[in-house]
Amino acid sequence: PSDASIRYVEAVRKLTTYGDTCFPIKVDKHHDSLTVNYNGICHLEGDTIKILQEWIMCDVRCCHVDARGDTLTVEFNDGSAFTCNSNESLVIERLILDYIDYETKKKSKPPPAKKTDDNCLVM
Repeated sequence: PSDASIRYVEAVRKLTTYGDTCFPIKVDKHHDSLTVNYNGICHLEGDTIKILQEWIMCDVRCCHVDARGDTLTVEFNDGSAFTCNSNESLVIERLILDYIDYETKKKSKPPPAKKTDDNCLVM
């Protein structure tokens, strides 16, 4: 790869939204973006890409889409909720639910067995 390609990749990896899946949403008639990754969810202003709200994935209690399939509501452990409209509400819901499922399985997994100096397994 060229020097320019390497510098480009390094610059992209430094972006705060690197690794996020980004979706166009509408909140109160404003066109914004919602990014989702394994750490959490981020609501970004459409024009400036300024972070308006952030939530860590561990704080998400559940999420659901209305019957029409265009309104997503994410509920949090503190009782608050975030609602937005998107043509991709079902995709966003599935991604968030998959991350919640992953976190739940990760927490319930037993710790790995440790080896002692004489190579015996300790549970």
